[in-house]
Formats: sequence, C-alpha cells, structure tokens
Amino acid sequence: MLSNSSASRNRRKGPRRFLKLKIVVAGTDVHGEQFTETSETRVVTKDGGLFTTAHRLRIGQNIRVSTPDAKFSAEATIRNCRHDAQTSTYQCGFCFTEAVRGWVLR
Repeated sequence: MLSNSSASRNRRKGPRRFLKLKIVVAGTDVHGEQFTETSETRVVTKDGGLFTTAHRLRIGQNIRVSTPDAKFSAEATIRNCRHDAQTSTYQCGFCFTEAVRGWVLR
C-alpha cells in the first residue's frame, strides 16, 4: 500500500492514454540552443503528455507543442525529463500552461 505522501505524488488530474501522435516541439535546450523537432507522443492526457526528444530539457522550461499540420499549437511546461541510455534520447513529460482546444483529449 502506498503511503499518503506517495499516493498524493502519484495522483493524476485525469486519465492517460498510450497514444503515438506526431507532434512538433520547439524550444531551447539546456545548452541554450534553439530547436524545432518532429517527435511522437508515447502518452497523452487532457493536460499534456510524454514525448521522446534528442534534446536535454530542463524541468520548468517552456516549449511549444504543435501538430505537423499546425492546426493545433500551445505552450507547455516540462514537468519531468528522463534520459534513456539505450537510445540516447530523453523522455519528457509536459503540461499545457493553460486550457487548450483541439488537443487529442478533452
């Protein structure tokens, strides 16, 4: 059984879906280099998701998440970032900075 502190840390705002969705991520990495990269989500929620990137990002940093057709675009904040040594990539969780329309989940 989880302790109260563990349970509250692991509580989610809503359901998550394992979904591969093509996205375009734009921002600045930890080295100060601006980038725009086509990526793919692994998990999505109504408030954000998890994507894979070649760029190391800082927790709390702002990024722009868009669809390749540019029908959706919103600012988001990096919530967590984990290095995957096998693929030399990073898995980063993000949360939109405000309520969004047109994201894959509502």
